[in-house]
Amino acid sequence: YDKWYTKSFSYKNNSRQDADRSPVFLQFIDCCWQIMRQFPHAFQFTEDLLLIILDHLYSCLFGTFLYNSERERMVAEVKTKTISLWSLVLSNTSDFENPLYNPVTRHHVLFPLTSMRHLRLWDKYYCRWNPAMRPQEPVHIRFKELLHLKTQVEKRVEELRRELAARQTHDSPRVASPVV
Repeated sequence: YDKWYTKSFSYKNNSRQDADRSPVFLQFIDCCWQIMRQFPHAFQFTEDLLLIILDHLYSCLFGTFLYNSERERMVAEVKTKTISLWSLVLSNTSDFENPLYNPVTRHHVLFPLTSMRHLRLWDKYYCRWNPAMRPQEPVHIRFKELLHLKTQVEKRVEELRRELAARQTHDSPRVASPVV
């Protein structure tokens, strides 16, 4: 078992053949995306986080996915020689926040539909380099833009209300106080 496990899940060991590597992590991330697609309000993050994780799985720009175990990373002193992918993610959290997220859903059990007719090809990952299959703009990006516009409009409405109230106060006839 140990030999099979090491052989199948080896990502960054040059002594392993590509044919011996397993796409289990990619499949896991794809499953996360499938569930996110079915429950867009249940996740605090967007698919962009999943994409950046997969983009850097083999990039070697970060030490996060180097070697097969925490022990191997410690022996290789990865933490002192590289930075973590999470440092990039945590420095740009707003890029990965889901504006559709509803905190109430965090206590709910999700029951995704798993039949083939409910599963979709993740175009934004698998087809992003094919110009003929460019996916449309993600809903969460448009939603963020609309929330920003809503905030601007609400501020402008409040300014106009204050201005109107000031004019009404200034223009209203003043009644003189009776002198006693």
